Amino acid sequence: EIGSRRSDPARSEEVVAASARRKPFWSARSLDMYLTDFIRIVRMLEACSLRPPARILEIGCGTGWMAEFFFRMGYAVLGTTLAEHEVADANRRAAAAALRDSSVQLEFRRAPMETVHEHVADAGPFDAVVVYEALHHAYDWRAAMQSVARCLRPGGWFLVCGEPNVIHNLVAYRVARLTGTCERGFWGGALRRELRAAGFGALRSFRRGPGCGVRHHWIAARREEAK
Repeated sequence: EIGSRRSDPARSEEVVAASARRKPFWSARSLDMYLTDFIRIVRMLEACSLRPPARILEIGCGTGWMAEFFFRMGYAVLGTTLAEHEVADANRRAAAAALRDSSVQLEFRRAPMETVHEHVADAGPFDAVVVYEALHHAYDWRAAMQSVARCLRPGGWFLVCGEPNVIHNLVAYRVARLTGTCERGFWGGALRRELRAAGFGALRSFRRGPGCGVRHHWIAARREEAK
């Protein structure tokens, strides 16, 4: 993931970086897809009674476009990503926001998903942790779930959004080999089993229609109250 900007031989690193900073404003099609997904995530938050000024941790945030959208809605947001260059780009986004509003609660840090709790301990606990199209890049997604649970307050929610189904293993295998990145798809049963093992009780599915091995996973999992 750290070297992803250099993995496309058809485009220079600078071009790839500029494109990442523009996400999701690439085209009408990309806007329709990403903004529709963002609205869907907000509806999940609201269904879990998580409204501004709730504290959100977004893991695997990339250059921070969704974290900024959450902040614009009034949430307090901390975003984490693995690559230093993404943290730098994201913090420039936060600095620009601070110029317009001195009360900005938008911050970005470098942190692997598998140990994210160690890097955000001073900022938590959080009301919600959101991961969007990123958990399937974690080399140890089970450890990531365990770490997420330690970031949440008791009763807080983990939103697993847009994660690919198991058929993604067939589709993305060659891409992962060529780019040196981690790509996987998830069995729904395995996701739910590991969420429960990580300390999440109530699980709510927000996936639309039958799975059929194609549809992505949209799950909200509530961390169990301390006993």
